[in-house]
Amino acid sequence: MHQPLAFIHTDSKIARNVVIEPFVTIEKDVEIGSGTWIGSNVTIMEGARIGKN
Repeated sequence: MHQPLAFIHTDSKIARNVVIEPFVTIEKDVEIGSGTWIGSNVTIMEGARIGKN
């Protein structure tokens, strides 16, 4: 899901079927797997891996 009120670094990888709520920051080299839900005001730091393994 595209969220215009979130910052997503261009070097991060977001799978399909991911919900990103407003005011989220996703830093570089982050991978988020399918089916993940990221709530409002969350910051995901560089190098994090979340969701499907």
